[in-house]
Amino acid sequence: MSDKDKAINVLLGLLILPFIIALRGFVLVHLWAWFILPFGTHAINIPEAAGLALILHFVGGSRSSNDEDFNALRDAALASGIAIMALGIGYVIHLFVH
Repeated sequence: MSDKDKAINVLLGLLILPFIIALRGFVLVHLWAWFILPFGTHAINIPEAAGLALILHFVGGSRSSNDEDFNALRDAALASGIAIMALGIGYVIHLFVH
């Protein structure tokens, strides 16, 4: 991969990142409402959930990859897919709980 391709890939990753953070926040808001609110806590909004998701990601770590393996579109699709799957699985579990 050329230096120009690497730069475009990094720029694309930086442009996609806010959308991934917002999606993770959206998913966490719903999971929180389904599974944490019944314990008497308060509801959270998307910015709070996005911040919490970032904290959990920071504490929990992430997969390690080298620069050659980074592909912004593939990684964004993977992160989006995982978030949407978590929402779907959480919804099914939520149906069994309520």
